[in-house]
Amino acid sequence: MKNQIKLIIGICVSAAVFLVGCGGGSDADNGAEYTDDGRRIIEVQGNDQMRFNVSEIRVEAGQPLQVTFHNVGRMPKESMGHNWVLFEQMSDSDLNRIAMEAARRSPDYLPEDRSSIIVHTEILGPGESETLEFDAPSEPGTYVFACTFPGHFAIMKGNMIVE
Repeated sequence: MKNQIKLIIGICVSAAVFLVGCGGGSDADNGAEYTDDGRRIIEVQGNDQMRFNVSEIRVEAGQPLQVTFHNVGRMPKESMGHNWVLFEQMSDSDLNRIAMEAARRSPDYLPEDRSSIIVHTEILGPGESETLEFDAPSEPGTYVFACTFPGHFAIMKGNMIVE
């Protein structure tokens, strides 16, 4: 009888692990939140260590998004301002060239030609936030998001993976 109970418990535990592990990977299954109008809510923070709190965001192609960027740092905007810029897909060398150009363009630190930018926030100071509503790119692939404040681009970036 004890062996039968152990077997049943083992089967139940195995089934539970299997179901959780094979849950399909949808954002709804992973606890994603949505606005009343169906936009996926994404929260991103930037800090005084020139880091985002997320390095990868996975979304579905064309998915409606609401991205809120928060500067959680304490240093003044003039020395440690941050923005959140989502770029079109491009080569690393083109992306670096655009970021270097952007860093020279005070006060917004965005390139003059903004055709490579999907969406961006303004430069934010400590405690400031900005919310963007847009649809994820329709083309699957990897899209870089970054801060273009001078000197930040090299380490303050991540990827939006569009599936």
